[in-house]
Amino acid sequence: MKHISILLFLVVIFPVEGRKLTLVELQDLAYKNSKNIKAIDLELKISSINKKMAKARMYPKLGLELEREWLYSSKQESNESLVSLYSEINLFNGFRDQNLIKKLGLKKNYKEEQLKNSIYILNKNLEDLYYQYLYIKKKLTILQGETKRIRSHKGYIEKRFSSSLISDSDVTQFELYQKEIESLKNHLLLEKRQMLSHIYIIIGESVESEIRLEGEIPHLKLKTDVYELLKSIDKSPSLKTMYYQKQLIELNQMNITAEWLPRVDLKAEHGYLDEIETGISSDMRSSKVSVSLNWEFYSGRRTSQKQEIHNLDKRKHYFKQQDEKINLKILVNNLFGRIKLLEETIKYEEQNERLANKLYKQTFSEYKKGIKDSSALVDSSRKISNAQNRVFKRKLDYIEAKLKLERTLGYNLSFHRVHE
Repeated sequence: MKHISILLFLVVIFPVEGRKLTLVELQDLAYKNSKNIKAIDLELKISSINKKMAKARMYPKLGLELEREWLYSSKQESNESLVSLYSEINLFNGFRDQNLIKKLGLKKNYKEEQLKNSIYILNKNLEDLYYQYLYIKKKLTILQGETKRIRSHKGYIEKRFSSSLISDSDVTQFELYQKEIESLKNHLLLEKRQMLSHIYIIIGESVESEIRLEGEIPHLKLKTDVYELLKSIDKSPSLKTMYYQKQLIELNQMNITAEWLPRVDLKAEHGYLDEIETGISSDMRSSKVSVSLNWEFYSGRRTSQKQEIHNLDKRKHYFKQQDEKINLKILVNNLFGRIKLLEETIKYEEQNERLANKLYKQTFSEYKKGIKDSSALVDSSRKISNAQNRVFKRKLDYIEAKLKLERTLGYNLSFHRVHE
C-alpha cells in the first residue's frame, strides 16, 4: 500500500516580542520624525519674523553720523569734522507699508493653515498604511484558518486513498492546493515586511526595533448625508488656498493704487552740520529739519498696464476657483456614492461568508460519507477564504474611501461602528 506524506505547515507570523504601538502612537512618532512638518514650522517662524520686520519700517530711524572732510586748494588746505544726530521717518508712501504688513500677515496665517493641514494629511496617510498592514495580517490569519482546515482533511485523505476510494489525481490536487497556500503565505509575509518597512521609515524607527501594530479593521457606517458634505467644501484645503490667493490679489490692487500717490519723508538733524548745506559754520552746533516729497506723474503707462494685468488675473482666479468647486463637488459625490455602495456590498459579502461556511460544513460531511470528492472539498474550503478576504477587502476599501474624502474636505467625518 502506497504511503502518502502530506506536507502541512503553520502560518508563522512575526514574533510577538517587541514594542506594541497603537495608531495614535504611530501618528505621534511620524509627526516628530517628519522633515516636511519641521520645514513648514520653520517657514512659519520666518513669516512671523518678516511681519515684525515690516512693522519696524513704520517706526522712526535714529542714528549718529560722523564725517571728516579735507579741503585742498592752491592757497590753503583745511579740514573739518562733522558730527550729528539724526532721525528720519516716512510720513506717507501710499500705504505700501500697511499693505506689506497685511500681505505678510496673510502669509503667516496661510503657513499656520498649511502646517495644520500637513499634519492632518500625514496622519491620514499613516492611517491608510496602518489599515493596509492590518489587512495583510488579516489575510495571513485567514490563510492560517485554511491551513487548519487542511490539517483536518489529512486523515480522511490518507484513509480514503489507502482504501482506494480516491485516485492519485485527487491526492495530487490536494498537494497542489497545499503548495498554492504555501506560495501565497510567502508572498503575504514579504508584503507584510515591505509595508512595515514603509511605516518604519515614516516614523523614524529602525527595522531592528520589532514594533507590533495591533488593531482590527472596523466596520463603519457614515452618519453624514451628501448635502452636508457639499456645503462644507468651501472649508476644503484646496479652496482655502485659493481664498488666500484671492486676498493677495486684492492686496495687489492696493499696491497698484499706491503707485499713483506721493511719498513724503521727514528728516531731522542736530550737531555740527555741513556749512555748505546749512550756511552755518561747521564749528557751531545747529539743527536742520527737512521734508521731501516724491511724486511720479508719468511712467509710460506702466501703472495702467499693471492695473490691466491685475484685472485679468482677478478674472482668471475667479474661473479657477469655480472650476475647483465643480471638481470638488464631483469628487465628493463620487466618494459618497462609493461609500454608500460599499456599505451595501459589505452586507452581501458577509452573507456570502456565512453561506460559504455552511457550504463547507455540508461538503465536508458529504466528503466523509463518500458523496463528494476532493475537488469539491478543496473548492468549498477556498470559498470560505475567498469570502472572508472579500469582506475585509471591502471594509478596507471603505476606510480608504473615507480617508480620501476626509483628506479632500480637511476634517474628520462622523461614523459609527456596526456591531458585528
